[in-house]
Amino acid sequence: MINYLSEQILLAENGDDEAKKQCFNTIIQLWESRSVFPDGTRPFENFEPIFKALDSLSPENVMPRYLSSSYDGQENEQLGDSTSWVELAKHLDSAARTLITFIFEQAVEHAKNDNTKDWLQHVSGAVDSNEYQFIARFLDEIAPDKTEQRVQNLSNRIAKLEAFEKISKSIRQGLQEELRILETSRT
Repeated sequence: MINYLSEQILLAENGDDEAKKQCFNTIIQLWESRSVFPDGTRPFENFEPIFKALDSLSPENVMPRYLSSSYDGQENEQLGDSTSWVELAKHLDSAARTLITFIFEQAVEHAKNDNTKDWLQHVSGAVDSNEYQFIARFLDEIAPDKTEQRVQNLSNRIAKLEAFEKISKSIRQGLQEELRILETSRT
């Protein structure tokens, strides 16, 4: 494959339009096949766990990040008083994803520039990669034609954060009360 690509590059450098097209197509095919390259040879291999983690953090993802749904349904009845604590953990899971997503959205917003937008526009449809999908997803969510969906997502996220604030306040008060009791018992 490398020898073939080298030949195509040499022909392309000499101005052969068909060779330029073949060279381009070969490079795209190689790029699209990079996920099956052996360990240690994949471009962005070190970033693969990061991309997976970021996908799992999306507040719109129906699967909890940290807490499995094994506590749903009939098992909740068996948990008794623990059920409310499990439900609080689920809300915390959702709020954490909301906060982390907001931070990454801001990072993408501040990292993007005209070159990034231009590059994404040119590779759209030609390249399917985690890197492209990650950046494009954040940019797509704020696109003008997605305003209604964005309003709904933001409203849901704000509601999750308001619930988190109530949970946080309640837990903080519980911790302060426990600390007060412990400090009183020490003296």
